[in-house]
Amino acid sequence: MKIKKKKIFLGTAQFFSNYGILNDNKNFSKKHFYDILELAGKNDIFNYDTAPGYNSEKFLGNFINANQIHKAKVITKIPKIIGNYKKFLEKQINQSLKNLRTEINTLFFHNTDDINFFIKDPKFFLNLKNKFPLKNIGFSVYEINDLRKIKSYKENLSLQVPYNILNNSFSKIVINKRFQPIFARSIFLQGILLKKIKKNRNKNLKLSVENYINFLLKKRISPLKYNLSFINNQKKINYFIFGIEKKKQLNEIINTEFKKYNLKYQKKINSFFNKADIDPRYW
Repeated sequence: MKIKKKKIFLGTAQFFSNYGILNDNKNFSKKHFYDILELAGKNDIFNYDTAPGYNSEKFLGNFINANQIHKAKVITKIPKIIGNYKKFLEKQINQSLKNLRTEINTLFFHNTDDINFFIKDPKFFLNLKNKFPLKNIGFSVYEINDLRKIKSYKENLSLQVPYNILNNSFSKIVINKRFQPIFARSIFLQGILLKKIKKNRNKNLKLSVENYINFLLKKRISPLKYNLSFINNQKKINYFIFGIEKKKQLNEIINTEFKKYNLKYQKKINSFFNKADIDPRYW
């Protein structure tokens, strides 16, 4: 089996930057990233994850407009609200819409403390989808504790969560119908679940990754196949965000065939890592 293309969102955090612990891309030309978007389009992938801070929002909008992609699904994000929340949000949304020149499928808030504004003025936030071309509104969260604040808001919200073979802490949340759709990110943990770290100050993380990769290779299991198999098994997750630096990576993701996920080796794999290893904020 292969990963379903309709569930793929192309992550653009790596566009025009060295985002990611293993990112060795030195080609920041517009053509390089245009070719990635073009390859995605040839494979009928028109779903994109961006943010004003990624430097890709306007570039993405230019691509969508130039190629007249009417079925594009774009998710973008709102930074921490500062000052008057109404003026701040309207300015941010208008700027993203100006950059993208298409509707926003899902607008995510980065800071969970901003849920206080939702609770204070629910009517304003419910009306955002009527005032602007927004389909969904939600929060991008890092850990399960972030949901304690969000749960106090009674309306439906979308969620973007970290989800991979080392972190499935949100497994019970994804079946909650209040939180839809669900987007999984950090699937490969910035690439450390696919290949060894050559240079890094964090010796413990480097050793953990090395032990994990060696274990899989000893069992003659491809790290990419193992991770894709796990993600594909998560039926309640609506979309998967894959951060892409090069065309080769996208080709491998969409063309790799894998078998049904097997829990057989998971306990051993977990033993190689500690909590700090599975959260990039601690790297």
